[in-house]
Amino acid sequence: MFDEVEYGAKRRELKTATEKIKLELKTLRVQLTTSADINLQKQIILKVAAQAKASGLLKDLPFDVQQQIIKMVVDRTIVNPTEDWFKLEGVIN
Repeated sequence: MFDEVEYGAKRRELKTATEKIKLELKTLRVQLTTSADINLQKQIILKVAAQAKASGLLKDLPFDVQQQIIKMVVDRTIVNPTEDWFKLEGVIN
């Protein structure tokens, strides 16, 4: 059995925990990216890249601009020098 003081303390503790979980859930929902969003981004990037290639814009692009473009679409680079391969992970896999 709880007395009124213990009940009040437990209730405040539960309310605090509930508010903390609600805030965390709100933060996670903002960060959530659906696969449909990722596929849409991928299609847009591929379309822009194809248009840039067709127009000849990529021929004389400065290295720093090329590097910025790669940084926009690649999140992680995995290099295996032993087996002589690399893998790019990001919007376009």
